[in-house]
Amino acid sequence: MSNGLLRVGPEGWISKDEIVVIARPSSPPMQRLIESHRQSEKLIDLTGGRPARTVIFTISGYAVLAPQRPETLVRRFLAQEPPSQA
Repeated sequence: MSNGLLRVGPEGWISKDEIVVIARPSSPPMQRLIESHRQSEKLIDLTGGRPARTVIFTISGYAVLAPQRPETLVRRFLAQEPPSQA
């Protein structure tokens, strides 16, 4: 069941079902992972020329760079979640 799309750039959207990790790209381990994805041609840059503030890793093995802060994307992700049946 699809949970919809998450806006991650000026003209970019990603399926919420694909998202595994939303993180800051600034730490050395994250920078190594981003470079590894770049070399394997599995890096998608949705920053529109702005600085990358977030990296999103997907189930399908891609890394997506986004200009928004991780907190912003998590808020967007959770705001569209269907209400839980408790």
